[in-house]
Amino acid sequence: MKDELYISDLDGTLLDGKARLSSFSRNELNKMINQGLSFTVASARSLASMQRLLFGLDIKLPVIEFNGAFISDFSTGEHLQINSIDSGVIDEIILDLAGFGQVPLISGFDGKKDRLFFLEIRNEGEEWYINDRKEVKDPRLARAKNLEEALGTEVVCLTIIDKEEKLIDLTGELENKYSNDVEIHLFENPYSPGWHWLTIHDKKASKDQGIISLTKITGHSLEKLTVFGDNLNDLKMFALAPRAVAVENARDQIKEAANSFTGSNEEDGVVRYILENWTGNRR
Repeated sequence: MKDELYISDLDGTLLDGKARLSSFSRNELNKMINQGLSFTVASARSLASMQRLLFGLDIKLPVIEFNGAFISDFSTGEHLQINSIDSGVIDEIILDLAGFGQVPLISGFDGKKDRLFFLEIRNEGEEWYINDRKEVKDPRLARAKNLEEALGTEVVCLTIIDKEEKLIDLTGELENKYSNDVEIHLFENPYSPGWHWLTIHDKKASKDQGIISLTKITGHSLEKLTVFGDNLNDLKMFALAPRAVAVENARDQIKEAANSFTGSNEEDGVVRYILENWTGNRR
């Protein structure tokens, strides 16, 4: 059986408030990984985003992206597992979204590459996101001619960006109708304050299910699992892990679910915890 496994969320956890990995965290993680540390990340972000933000970090294990929609090789981008949303469920959800005047951004895999389609920019929150993706030259980004083009992929995520008051009722209706089919998250974008994101993934696309799949691929034991998080989409992996570590800046619900604690994301809390607790090969 393999050694301890450490898995960290990114935003608000491993990354600082400006979505950066500090040089201290990068250097110390690389040293430990080279000594045998089993470390990877589980995030709502795409692999393209992870590769840019974690540039220079020598992650050897697969990563969990889109909250578990993809299990992917960090270096090559190959998807080892895809949990896409059932096409029939998508069709029904699209109709419900239209009833609320919403058109989603659509993330998926076309058999060759990852795609991020948008049809129109309807508000400043969407404009911020599209401009952000253009600025970093996200290779997934494309303007779709129509919904049919965007939905002609293995769809792993539908994303709606709007003000919270416009999304609360919609979220409730979707949860009532599709709770057995999809995972739904509503949260404020910390990098674009005032704008909320409603994301929809397949029911199998959750961080706990992603971790279970990852351990089957790598041969690690769940009994030696440590996870780090700060937000509500980390709750399921906190329930799964024997050691669930909340950073100091975590939401109250995460702190209540945790059984261990560390410093904030601005203080390299994740890496300092691993330095103090990893029982593998030491320098």
